[in-house]
Amino acid sequence: MICMASIIVLIASLGVGALLTAWAALTLVQRRWQHPWHLSRPLFSLRHVTIEGELLLTPRHMTAAHLPFDRTEQPRVQSGALLWASAITVTHALADEADRAALLAAVKPLGFTPEKFLARCPILDKVQHGGLPGYIVRDGSGQRAYFLAAPHALLDACTLVWEQQERPKTPQDIARLPAAAPGLYGLAMATVEQGCIGPLTYLGSVQVGVTPCDLSPLDALRERGLTLHILPADEQPAAPALHIGRQPTGANSFTVPEAHGCGFVQDILAGCQQERQLLRKALPALGWSLLWPLLIHLFMHYAMGSAAPAALWVMLFTHAFALILPLLAQKQYALLALPVLAALWLVVQPTALSGAFCLVAGLAQAFVTRLLLSALECS
Repeated sequence: MICMASIIVLIASLGVGALLTAWAALTLVQRRWQHPWHLSRPLFSLRHVTIEGELLLTPRHMTAAHLPFDRTEQPRVQSGALLWASAITVTHALADEADRAALLAAVKPLGFTPEKFLARCPILDKVQHGGLPGYIVRDGSGQRAYFLAAPHALLDACTLVWEQQERPKTPQDIARLPAAAPGLYGLAMATVEQGCIGPLTYLGSVQVGVTPCDLSPLDALRERGLTLHILPADEQPAAPALHIGRQPTGANSFTVPEAHGCGFVQDILAGCQQERQLLRKALPALGWSLLWPLLIHLFMHYAMGSAAPAALWVMLFTHAFALILPLLAQKQYALLALPVLAALWLVVQPTALSGAFCLVAGLAQAFVTRLLLSALECS
């Protein structure tokens, strides 16, 4: 009889433990299949990390300006720079789509706001002059045209160069042009009188590109024992590994938002920390749910003998009932015990004392289990 009761209590305890284990597993799955996570394996089991190389570059921005030929990282406010910025503001839509935002951002330190500038100098027409694209804008009481094209093509069409002031173009100017490269745009302007575009003046150029970001945050991942591999654009991630990229790839990936850089490192570290906290709290709750009923079972058999098994069911029922009521606050456990004690006294008076003891034991078990899980539910 004692053996059978022990088996019954053990099976019931394992059932509660299985529910807790399933709950912890579902919590892991729910968290790890929500954007930006897409994990089919626990995060702590993935020891390799592949990172798309483009994520480790800064967003496209102005890497250099040439006014008209001397390189600078940020033009100073002067007449040549203001004309250069005006040309960018008017003609940025002629550049590659990926570079337009960077071009507009390049003129902001000079006090240019596109909306305000274009309100003062509205675009009147789009033109082609000698095969060069540009726009005509109102400029005070007159009109002016701005052009954007490759520097060599633009300088060939110009007769003047703005270097502190307008001067004639010289043969040496061609050699002073920056080398052709992706994201390099030349700028020019011309006055417009009675619909006719005058001589073109070369204003300079702007280079748009990317630069490597600070890679020191990646050291935090290496300190965790992770092996990092930077993927070229045409290489596929290896499995099993956590792949960090712009789109979900494979079974285990972390999707990075539009921002470039190493900001994702903190998200990866936070994910590892949350997973460890989940396991640290779920495992003690599981152990408690298995151990406590067995200890109470042994004590009841020692104190009550054969009358113990029936009372033990009260403990198990109370424990399960208290756990499935998420709205039941811990301070209300005593209120829950009162009506159950009254029912036991009226229905099973001979075993009311043992039943009351097991009721309190079940509430104590649920109380401790909820304490172990409460922090987890809020994390």
